[in-house]
Amino acid sequence: METKLSYEMNNKLNLAFKQMKKEKIYAVRDLECCQTCGGAEIVGRATDDGNPKGFIGYCFYHAQDAEMLDKTGEVYLAYGTLIDCMIDKASKWLENQLSVITAKKIVEILQANGLEVVWDGDNGHRILVRNKT
Repeated sequence: METKLSYEMNNKLNLAFKQMKKEKIYAVRDLECCQTCGGAEIVGRATDDGNPKGFIGYCFYHAQDAEMLDKTGEVYLAYGTLIDCMIDKASKWLENQLSVITAKKIVEILQANGLEVVWDGDNGHRILVRNKT
């Protein structure tokens, strides 16, 4: 059964993404066609010649996720840190820890905006977002 993204869910996501930017997380909705292209694009947008534009991390979903959101009311968010832009060849451990910190902040913002969040704390898993029912 195909549903349309609810006005309420759309407003909650808009508010959450605006708040993420205030918290120094570069956040973009419906970015590029897929995870690979979105991941390559967001780092370019959030940095200037490899230097972060004041952002500590990023969050986005891509066009395929947007289609799922429109059909199901759920969306997976990709996230990460911009530490590798700040420190050449940053250790993978440090990068993972900072990505988890970024994800926790994203989860906090989403929940504060009335959205249901499913995430297991694993940096290798995206964040699932639903409208609270």
